[in-house]
Amino acid sequence: MTTFDLAALKVLQVKETATDCYITAETVARPSQCPHCHVFNPRLTGHGRKQQIFQDTPIRGKRVNILIDRRRYTCRECCRTFLERLVDMDGRRNITKRLLRYIQAKSLTDTFASLAREIGLDEKTIRLIFKDYSNVAEGPPL
Repeated sequence: MTTFDLAALKVLQVKETATDCYITAETVARPSQCPHCHVFNPRLTGHGRKQQIFQDTPIRGKRVNILIDRRRYTCRECCRTFLERLVDMDGRRNITKRLLRYIQAKSLTDTFASLAREIGLDEKTIRLIFKDYSNVAEGPPL
C-alpha cells in the first residue's frame, strides 16, 4: 500500500475493520533544521519516540486513523529537544491538512452532525473548523 499521497510519511502497516482503516506510519526524513536555534543540518541525537494518532479523509466509506511513530531529537547545538515536524498535519488539531480542506468544503453543503459521523470527529470540532474557515473567507472587518 502507498503513503496515501502524504509524501513525508512511509506506511508500515494497514489494518481495516468494517468501519475504520488504521494506518501505522513513520516519517521518511530526518529534520534538516532545528526549530529552536534554526541551524541547518544540526548535530542531532535521538531522544525517544512518541506515538500520535491523526485522522485523515475517509477512504471507501471508512474513517481513516493514522498512527505516527514520531521521533524526538536533542539538538547538540542548542541542547533543546523537539519532535520531528509533520508537514502534512494541521498544527492546531490532530488531523491532516487534507482532512481540514475536506471538512471546510463539505461543511458548506452537509450538516455538522452528518459530517462528524462520517469522519469520526466531534461535532464541535467540525463547527470550530467551519467557524475558522468562514472567518478567513470573510476577511478582516472594515
